Amino acid sequence: MRDPRRRRAACAAVLALALLLTGGCAAAPVDRAGGAAARDARILTFGQFGVSPGPALEAWASQVKALSDGSLQVEFKNQWQADRVDYEVATVDDVRTRRVDVAMVGARVFDRVGVTSFHALLAPMLVDSQALQSKVFAAGIPDEMAKHLQPARVVSLGTLPGPMRKMLGVSKPFLTPTDFAGAVIGIQDSALTQRTFTALGAVPRPVRPGAPLDGLDGYEQQLGSIAGNHYVDAAKYVTANLDLWPRPQVIITSPELRSSLSGKERSALDRAVLSARPVAERAVRTEDADSAAPLCRDRMKLPVASAQDLQALATAVAPVFDELAAEPATRAWLTQIRGLKADLAGEPDSQTCDANTPATVATAIPDGTYKREQIKGETVPGCPPDPGLTEPRSYLLLKLENGSVTVYSLSSAAGATPEVGWVGTFRVFRDRVDFNETATGIVLSAAWTLDGKQLTLGELRGGTCGDAIVWTASPWTKVT
Repeated sequence: MRDPRRRRAACAAVLALALLLTGGCAAAPVDRAGGAAARDARILTFGQFGVSPGPALEAWASQVKALSDGSLQVEFKNQWQADRVDYEVATVDDVRTRRVDVAMVGARVFDRVGVTSFHALLAPMLVDSQALQSKVFAAGIPDEMAKHLQPARVVSLGTLPGPMRKMLGVSKPFLTPTDFAGAVIGIQDSALTQRTFTALGAVPRPVRPGAPLDGLDGYEQQLGSIAGNHYVDAAKYVTANLDLWPRPQVIITSPELRSSLSGKERSALDRAVLSARPVAERAVRTEDADSAAPLCRDRMKLPVASAQDLQALATAVAPVFDELAAEPATRAWLTQIRGLKADLAGEPDSQTCDANTPATVATAIPDGTYKREQIKGETVPGCPPDPGLTEPRSYLLLKLENGSVTVYSLSSAAGATPEVGWVGTFRVFRDRVDFNETATGIVLSAAWTLDGKQLTLGELRGGTCGDAIVWTASPWTKVT
């Protein structure tokens, strides 16, 4: 019943949910795409800054293994360089120097390493909705942009869509150019991002992911990160309909590693992203759509900029577009994206508290202990079986008490003692329940139904396939 995929707190105070079934802090090399590493497989180390790879990268890794007939397998190195302000530049350098084999970085970083081909995709307030980003990807524009990474001395294995970046305001909302004048704005470092905020009269300050808001007046972030990092404790506003740019990501490797692979292996790497891309699109749409509710619940204000406000902001950043259009390829892509936007005739994505403040149901799920049996090989739709489940049968206990939640694992062996695993809090909102992990701030949101003593969880959002299997593979039965 061991799950080796998420070891981020094994020797700290609290274990991650999918780590419930691990024992100890040492682990043998594993194939993160599923199963023990085969002796004749080539293990590709993958640097990514998150605490876990997430469903899109897990899907990509699984397809790499399948399409290469197991000759390539992926081992994720989570939280890679995440403590650095320049973590993406450092990661590109790590791929170039073969410190890791593969990595995923934001497209924004490439203008710090000599590449400007993504500028049209990241131009301020141009791609301002998930619907438009989908059309841009469907038109193949990001893939064309990714063919121009030679100055960075890396090559692209594919691009994935990302969430929309919003404006977080610490003590005031950012609605007009005047609001930006002299304000210190936290950013994830990019030359284009710096130029944009400078054009708005702000003072951009590169910070690391998840940085505290000390000394900042605002921060360009997506809603999921604002919720996950508990910025509601220090900030009061997110401009609901100011979508600065998306956060597309690029999977990269070195030309030397790619050339060392067989034709079939290179094809596996290229084709795998076709499976990961729709998973990523669903995930970012869900993140953007669902992250407002917990913010509104915690009294974050999501004011709406007027059409005149948005036009004033667009006018303020117009000089940035003039600079971008000086490069012929970027000018052509800008024209193409503007044409797609005109055809779509949509509004910027907007999440407001009027639409996202659900009513709290204090006693909808009764307190008590719920139990479910785990069976080796169990799965949920869209996910492979969990290779960490080695016992034919084992058990999980879910204890709910006064808004707190603790999950225990229990071996089927006689006399086994429940082992404390995931610890956090929960809140119920109509037909969904949010589980917030104390150690990391990660929020898992699930649909729920209760039939007598049987609690069924489903449609898990915010987690990996491992999370979905642990929480939703079968119903929980109330035992106390």
